[in-house]
Amino acid sequence: MKQLTVHGMHCESCKKLIMMELEENSLDQSVESIEVGDDQVGIVYLKDSISDIDLQKIKTIIAGIDEYTVD
Repeated sequence: MKQLTVHGMHCESCKKLIMMELEENSLDQSVESIEVGDDQVGIVYLKDSISDIDLQKIKTIIAGIDEYTVD
């Protein structure tokens, strides 16, 4: 399973915000789950079947949300 580390996430609302943005761009089916960890770091778990193009789109969308950075 592929994953993205997202800095700036701190609560359940962060998860919902990311999913709403991905749903608006029809990319929510590529996400297995999202977890919020300690120190304002979250993990977005992606399906293995995700294309490189969709992966880049997801990174761009998440990084476009205020205060989030993606590794």
